[in-house]
Amino acid sequence: MNGPPLPGEYEGAMNYRNAAPYINCRDGEANVQLKTADLLESFEISRLRRNTWIGRSVFLVFLLAASLSSADWTSAGMKHGCEIFTGDAVGTIAPVRAVCDWPISADSVIQTLDRTDNLEAVFSTVEQSAVLGSDSDGGDLVYQSYRMTPFFKREVVLAMSSEPIPDGRRFSWRKASDQSALTGTRIEIDRTENLWEVTGSAEHCHVVLELSFAPGGNVPAFIIDWLQGAGVKDQLGELRRYAASRSNNSENPNRTR
Repeated sequence: MNGPPLPGEYEGAMNYRNAAPYINCRDGEANVQLKTADLLESFEISRLRRNTWIGRSVFLVFLLAASLSSADWTSAGMKHGCEIFTGDAVGTIAPVRAVCDWPISADSVIQTLDRTDNLEAVFSTVEQSAVLGSDSDGGDLVYQSYRMTPFFKREVVLAMSSEPIPDGRRFSWRKASDQSALTGTRIEIDRTENLWEVTGSAEHCHVVLELSFAPGGNVPAFIIDWLQGAGVKDQLGELRRYAASRSNNSENPNRTR
């Protein structure tokens, strides 16, 4: 596998000839190897000690981690302090990974991502981000609508959760199983999986994004190319600028918000 390692303590491998897919992770001082095949067969998340952060979070991210870890990552350049990688395309859709280092407070980025009801203020493609309630895992169910061009309108209900990790926080945003809150005025997004990991200090943050996104509908090839390239870079730049403004405001209480 080429490219950077998976975020934090997660490491994936895929060897179709010699071994089953697996995910390695750390729970405190213990190393745990999770076979993706076992998880797919049983879905018995209780085996992963549901009361630990692994038990609560790995079920949300193992499908994404397993699929992305099998990709042959190719660097697609640098932008906004981030190196962008693309994986093997399935049809016209390719997974994306971004690894960023920014000279801003990690807490400011975490607080920005944690405000699931305010993401339209962060990302220009998000028209609305409204919390509908809580899901069974204690995260937020969030309705989001998007307008990326005058004719590209999409909507989805997301299950958005987060977990503490050493020196930071991990966020999982995925399409919820219940899409009954959709308005029907936009095309439903087929699939969206976002895994954010933010670590660092008051002076520096390290951000990793892994994204797999299928917009649904009949989408022109140039829109797909934009979503997988310039669109991801633009969103990372928007997140950096918004979080930097929060960090500056917190350092200067007299500054007008």
